[in-house]
Amino acid sequence: MYRNEWDAAVARASALEQQLRDAQSGQQADAATIANLTQQLQQANAELARLRGQGGYGYPPPPPAYGYAGGYAGGYYPVPARGGTILVYGILSLVVCGILGPIAWSMGNEELRRIERGEVDPSTRGNVTAGRICGMIASILMIISLVAILFVFVLAAGASR
Repeated sequence: MYRNEWDAAVARASALEQQLRDAQSGQQADAATIANLTQQLQQANAELARLRGQGGYGYPPPPPAYGYAGGYAGGYYPVPARGGTILVYGILSLVVCGILGPIAWSMGNEELRRIERGEVDPSTRGNVTAGRICGMIASILMIISLVAILFVFVLAAGASR
């Protein structure tokens, strides 16, 4: 039915999340059912974490299925997303203050690692990537301008002799 264990585990976790949402929305207002579904969902998430770590055949595990909340019930993630902050730092580094470029670049790298580990909402990947690229560009422009200033000082020092 499923191509591999990963697909089966993702399907099971998605089905459990839907059942839990239905139970919590009042269609089945039974506390025992909610507790049982929560426990099953935690077990399914533990299985997904195990499968995510194993990879197999030297390849990384497949990405989670559409609509799957990255292993956290209800779409809640343990680390708040910083995509907007990174994008703002990246844009400001290009327009106002170049020193924010390396900061945006570094924060973007870390945030992408967190997204890959499933700790942060993957829907912020676009903002993170855009801010990181702006930070890279600002950093490169800052390095070029520092080299140019240094070159001008060396020429000025040589001309004054």
